[in-house]
Amino acid sequence: MKKVVITSKTRMSKGYCVGGYDVSSGKYVRLLTSNGNNQGYDTQFEIGESWRIRYESRQNVTPPHIEDVMVKKQIFIKRIPDLSTYIQKRVAPFKGCITGLFNNKLGFTRNGSPYINQSNGLPDNSVGFWLTTKELCLVEGKSRYKVKGEYYEVKYVGLQPAVESIPVGTLVRVSLARWWSPAPEEFEERCYMQLSGWY
Repeated sequence: MKKVVITSKTRMSKGYCVGGYDVSSGKYVRLLTSNGNNQGYDTQFEIGESWRIRYESRQNVTPPHIEDVMVKKQIFIKRIPDLSTYIQKRVAPFKGCITGLFNNKLGFTRNGSPYINQSNGLPDNSVGFWLTTKELCLVEGKSRYKVKGEYYEVKYVGLQPAVESIPVGTLVRVSLARWWSPAPEEFEERCYMQLSGWY
């Protein structure tokens, strides 16, 4: 069994998307049920917990979403009191401008929303950690955060209550949504970057 720390939890239409970091092998994982679905609303997994998990990698994954694994058995270990420090001792977060995230493959819409597409090339994976270099400010009336002084802004999809400001130097988790197009026959598919939480 692998030692996995739960690092994110976002609400989906039919359950939760639960992200983790496999401390045993040093890789990101997305914890699906044994039959390959998102975790149910009754899932035991909570952010900041450490678990022993036996899982199998999901077959036929579509890059950059290579983290999908199917949980076969789980045993709770403990809660981690300082998740930011714990993560940074094991993972080297990105420390530059938002434009350099995801292997510098991001494009940006006219409204400043970051995304990846096939023509710009794909990053190594679909999740990562970022030490913010500028304050992130909540956009009034929206579940989005704007990089202070710049036009870049990111949709927030996490479960923790939104705050007005995420200070410089905060460890945040970013992820790429699944491939999507409003009209596949007219527009390219993209994976839009999301803010899934902070520590």
